Amino acid sequence: IQVKDLTKMYKLYDKPSDRLKEALGLTRKKLYKEHYALHDVNFDIYEGECVGIIGTNGSGKSAILKMAARELDHDENGDRAVLVDIRLNKVAEAARSVSRMLIANGILAEESETDNWDDLTYAIRMALTKDDAPEYLLLMMDEADAFIADCKNYEYAPIARLKALQEMPGNRFKFVIAGLRDVIRFTKGAAAGGNSVLPQLRSI
Repeated sequence: IQVKDLTKMYKLYDKPSDRLKEALGLTRKKLYKEHYALHDVNFDIYEGECVGIIGTNGSGKSAILKMAARELDHDENGDRAVLVDIRLNKVAEAARSVSRMLIANGILAEESETDNWDDLTYAIRMALTKDDAPEYLLLMMDEADAFIADCKNYEYAPIARLKALQEMPGNRFKFVIAGLRDVIRFTKGAAAGGNSVLPQLRSI
């Protein structure tokens, strides 16, 4: 996946009436200030990688994900891109929110609702092997701070399950996590130690 020269500008008005004046063509003055949520953003996501988009409030995390969903979902290849807001969701609640959204988008069957990440990732894997499955599924989880923090209590197993899923044959699944710290990328390498399959993290 390659993102190049991505820009998103919002018009900020001092008063609601200024927006109305401009909309009705009642002024030639520029009544707004330009605010760039994103400005000339460029990055690549390589095979076997997924990306965590993490930054302060107002830094453009949600804007990137919303634009990705709008541009990629139901594109000419029939690919799917699903954005899920998991604000304040810990691990179990996040699984339920994701499963519900995938059901609502017609990717999972109604009976697939779950708060268990093993069951959820298995359901996604099975859905992607069906004859009528999308060629590619991008799962984007926004406002994921509580989820990321709670993952530590599970030795990051939910992230490991998602990472294993994206390594299924055909490179048909990717996931993105957005939260509040520095941008991190989950690399293809796995953390050492016992039977752990936890992904290593490195900043980009």
